[in-house]
Amino acid sequence: MLAVNELDRYILQPEDEPKETVYEFLERKERRIEKIYRKGKVDLIKAIERLYEDEYPDDACDRICTILRSTVIASSRHWSRNAQSSGIRLYADDFEEVFWKAVLDMIWYDYDSRSDFWLYEHIIKKMRSNALDLIKWAKREKRVHDYTAASIEEMQIADQRTSNLENNVIHTVMVQQMMGEPLLDVHEGALLRYLYDYPEATLREIADTLGLNHPQKASRFLEKVQKKLTKYRGL
Repeated sequence: MLAVNELDRYILQPEDEPKETVYEFLERKERRIEKIYRKGKVDLIKAIERLYEDEYPDDACDRICTILRSTVIASSRHWSRNAQSSGIRLYADDFEEVFWKAVLDMIWYDYDSRSDFWLYEHIIKKMRSNALDLIKWAKREKRVHDYTAASIEEMQIADQRTSNLENNVIHTVMVQQMMGEPLLDVHEGALLRYLYDYPEATLREIADTLGLNHPQKASRFLEKVQKKLTKYRGL
């Protein structure tokens, strides 16, 4: 990030009016959260933002996920209780899947630090949106019985293999050849070997087996391997 004495030279908005320096913008963001949140929550919001700005992406993602673990678990239990009280058998594991997707999508793809809201606030908003989408899906399909964590795969909310990677790994000869290629890093090679042996594995099983901490981290590796598989087939 820019040093404080440099910030006044930069204009946040490209338009002529209003003109606001980055420093003024950050001060305004801080004043807003200090008015509406208790000090502990303000410190948490700022800590997550610093990690996002200052750490390497993978390190930042892992550390932010560690900080948010208790929030995700508590929110999953809360939404599960609410859903079940309405006759919808969605469990904590179901919500946890889509909440981790919300967290990682926001960190890796969706968040823009120029927003008036902080990364933490965007994550909480995205988690709520994903939870509502999950409940709407359950109501629409009228599946009010025997929901398990595995039902996430059927919804294709968290497991993205159904439409892409899984259709490619059935080419076993190509996969066998590619497993020894240097274009795969350690995690990607291990992932491909695991899928070769267990093509029906869920994201949670992949994450647990490969030590990826979160199911959606497995999803991100699946996307990367998918792209490399596509490139490999075109060689």
